[in-house]
Formats: sequence, C-alpha cells, structure tokens
Amino acid sequence: MSHYNEETDSPEEGKNRPYLRDPDTEASCLIRDVREKFAELSRQTPRDIEAERAFILTKIETAKKDNHMTTEEKKAAIAALKTELP
Repeated sequence: MSHYNEETDSPEEGKNRPYLRDPDTEASCLIRDVREKFAELSRQTPRDIEAERAFILTKIETAKKDNHMTTEEKKAAIAALKTELP
C-alpha cells in the first residue's frame, strides 16, 4: 500500500512513495531500494573462507540425507555445491 506520511516525507519526494504497514501495530515504514548499499558493505567485508566452506559442506551433507530427492537429484545437487567450494 502506498501513502504519503506527512511526518517523514518531504513534498519533493512525492506522495506516492511505497510503504509497508504492520497489521498488528499499524506502524508503517518506507520501502527503499538498499541493494546497492548492501552490495557496497559486502564488498568491504572480508570473506571468511573457512565459514563459506563449512556452510557448503553442511549443505552437501543435507543433500545426501534428503529423503525427498532421487539419487540422481542428490548427485546433481552435490556436484553443483562442490563447484561453489572456495
């Protein structure tokens, strides 16, 4: 739902800014595209290769034990995950 919040929006920003409203509290917050901000933060954060490797190895173990996947699906998933190992 979009609406204009007189307390937080300036007339220059327009009256059709997108907002989310919490149905329980009726509080609203402006929706903003912050993908570039997070991309920049990600570039500044050093990689933790050990943590990345451990995460992917855990996903491989999970795939091996998945009862909803066929053997071929498991092999494909594991092969794809192994290509992501640092």
